[in-house]
Amino acid sequence: MYKSIEAFPFEALCDRLQLGKLKEDPSSVTGGFLHRMYVLNTASGKYALKVLNPAIMARQEALGNFVRSERIAQEAAHTIPALPAKRWNGEALQRLDGRFFLLYEWQEGARLMPAEITEEHSACIGRLLAELHRTDFSGLDLAPAAPGPLQPTDWRMLGTQGDAAGAPWAPLLNSYLDSLFEWQDETLQAVEALTRGQRISHRDLDAKNVLWSGGRPVIVDWESAGYVHPMADMTETALYWAETEDGTIDGSRFLAFLGAYRQRGAAPSADWRTVLAAGYRGKLDWLAYSCRRSLGLEGADEQERQTGSSQVAHTLHALRRYADQLPALERWLCDAFR
Repeated sequence: MYKSIEAFPFEALCDRLQLGKLKEDPSSVTGGFLHRMYVLNTASGKYALKVLNPAIMARQEALGNFVRSERIAQEAAHTIPALPAKRWNGEALQRLDGRFFLLYEWQEGARLMPAEITEEHSACIGRLLAELHRTDFSGLDLAPAAPGPLQPTDWRMLGTQGDAAGAPWAPLLNSYLDSLFEWQDETLQAVEALTRGQRISHRDLDAKNVLWSGGRPVIVDWESAGYVHPMADMTETALYWAETEDGTIDGSRFLAFLGAYRQRGAAPSADWRTVLAAGYRGKLDWLAYSCRRSLGLEGADEQERQTGSSQVAHTLHALRRYADQLPALERWLCDAFR
């Protein structure tokens, strides 16, 4: 990606968007694993700049996805505390010197670490998610993507490529091959079964995408927003807010989330085994992307490759924990919504 802060034309951006002169050099801030975030302190105010990953933006569907997700964020902000990107000439997604970016008003707040999350935090997000699922997005005229064949990942080939490249994660991946193919078969069947009754949602509402200030949350980073089965979204989000530092699930926080979701008028009903099987998909997709990223197949930048490598073992262990916890999760869901 960009090897230094100076590689992005910050001053030209300020001129283009009439933000005024920079008061100080832009600084990098902690963000997600895909893009780069900076803080801009200018004569007109303080902003968060997200410079989008060129490898992601090279994908055919990327441009439309970002335009659509920012429209969703803009609409969601009328119902829940959401932070959409600023707009110029009606457009949130901007381009300068061939690089795409989003600019946000600076939002004070902190992201919670797993050890800091309480039952009250989990319940708060459960209520917000229920409100989001009830939000009327029909004015956006966004149709669900036509269901197409789900493409399985060839895990054996990725393991072979990892071996050939001397990737440190290759032996671990190869030891998981039987489980990976089993989980993949389960999730592909489950996802196909959950194509009806979908709603628009954030789809990545974990702790890194919520800023808290004075006990109040603001939901950020809407780039994954789109259609999803509401019960799959509810369950996955509840797990985000119930996960402890060691990756196990805090039952009290999980049930607090589910109870708050239900109290907002939502009446969950689903085949919970199928819903939980669908939960493998996001982790498997992230694992495959991280492997390809590490191998230089998603951009040749060395920092990109290191980031990919760092995520492989972490994601494999997360998949194993998830599989081990499924029986208990199914019991909790059945008890909560019987």
